[in-house]
Amino acid sequence: MQYLITMGITVLTMFASVFGVYNFVPFDYLAVTGNTENFGAITEVASSDTMANFPTTYNANLAQLMRMSTSSVDSITTLSNLVSIGTITTGTWNSDIITVTYGGTGSSTLLANGVLYGNGTSGVLAVEVGSNEQILTLSGGVPVWASGGVDETLDYNFTGSVFNVKNLNASSTLILNGISLSFPSTQAVGSSTALLNDGSGNLTWNEPQSFVSTTSTLTISVGTGTTTVFTHQIPAGALSGQAVVFGMTGVGFEGNGATSYELNLSYGGVPVAYAKWVKDNTLHPNCPLGGSEDVCGFLLSFYMINDADGNQRGRLSTGSGTLLEARGYSASVDTGSAQTFLLEAKSNQSSNVIKFDSVFIQILQ
Repeated sequence: MQYLITMGITVLTMFASVFGVYNFVPFDYLAVTGNTENFGAITEVASSDTMANFPTTYNANLAQLMRMSTSSVDSITTLSNLVSIGTITTGTWNSDIITVTYGGTGSSTLLANGVLYGNGTSGVLAVEVGSNEQILTLSGGVPVWASGGVDETLDYNFTGSVFNVKNLNASSTLILNGISLSFPSTQAVGSSTALLNDGSGNLTWNEPQSFVSTTSTLTISVGTGTTTVFTHQIPAGALSGQAVVFGMTGVGFEGNGATSYELNLSYGGVPVAYAKWVKDNTLHPNCPLGGSEDVCGFLLSFYMINDADGNQRGRLSTGSGTLLEARGYSASVDTGSAQTFLLEAKSNQSSNVIKFDSVFIQILQ
């Protein structure tokens, strides 16, 4: 019996002790101290809280801790870093302008279609938009769009195998492979002209001339008046520089009576040569009418020189007869224009027939 009474008193004492602690002992007496940091919405234990308040405080803090342990941290307002966040996949980013020091542009707006360039630690700048075909270059150390150009004072060496140029506009002097060539300032007059080099790199337009000949015998009735034997039109520029006009023909007389004959050579209407011969009837008698020039004919040669000063002078020569008079005249005719080269003849009798066979002219430059 005594044993039961002792057990009853012990139970009542324990019950009274628990009831007193639970309802009257302060909760902070039993709380863990040393960390009072505010974890967002975690409720701190007040000094006046009792053990009776513990379930409510504990349940609220447990729910908050469970929310903080997930990927959503919607209640946190201040973080020292973003390690706990990771990658932001949704939402709107709102912040102040990020400076260049922290990897930003330092600008709230940037020029549309502008090319960005650095500005030290200050805000990134943009090049003003240019126009089509312009290139990006520097002006005073600042990038700008400008029209392309080539510095004509510099030397350029293109090493590619092909260099195509649509239109080449150069000065009158062009250097090719080390050779300096000076071109004329105007286009050639007429077709079939070519550029000729005077040996010093000066190019002139010329019509290539080899020879001009007649394919048939010219039969001329020559009297005491001057008669045209033949003419040849020398093109403009054909005698530019130093040149020689050389010609030759076979001459024969038909009939009789003439004892002397004269020949005149002119260029551009200006005389350049004159000669007078006495006909040698022994060596070259008159050809019978319709006779052969191989028996009674002789050769007549002539030439005209255009010298470096642009002056002309000529000579007439034949192996027949005695030369009575020979003259060479100095002329200054414009070779830049087309001119007529003319051979004329006359005799000391009123009526004679002279045959000029195979007349040709050759221009030598």
